[in-house]
Amino acid sequence: MARTALEILRYTRTEAWVEDLLFAHPELLSPNLPPPRRQVSFAGSRVDLLFEDEEQTVLVEIKRGVIDLAALAQMKRYRVLLKQPGRLFTGYLVGASISDEAAESLKKSGGRLKFRQIGRDIPREINLCQKCRRARHQAISACPFCGEKQILR
Repeated sequence: MARTALEILRYTRTEAWVEDLLFAHPELLSPNLPPPRRQVSFAGSRVDLLFEDEEQTVLVEIKRGVIDLAALAQMKRYRVLLKQPGRLFTGYLVGASISDEAAESLKKSGGRLKFRQIGRDIPREINLCQKCRRARHQAISACPFCGEKQILR
């Protein structure tokens, strides 16, 4: 019997599994991210994944279930603590779904805070491109980065 991405995340996968996937394949979030650091502690908090360079700070917070207003408030606190003048900030909330209230509030972030759904935006099964070695959703036939159709076997 086939299970949905939500069922897999809830019953067999952990936040650590998603963190491992995004640490190894950050291109699943966005192309050209700086090298990631994981479980970064600051100001009494711990961020799941942090991507930083001179131009940008990208923070990823992974939740096992629904992204709600509390998760969004957590991301906003992190943004205040990590934002630096002259550096772009983007925060990704990754989870199985998002509450209506959190989705509505997210729209007011000006695109700096984004939701990524497990199974839709973050695939549960990936293929690796034979040419550039980047990950892509299993259903995509050609690599979105280099156009190659061959995958690693």
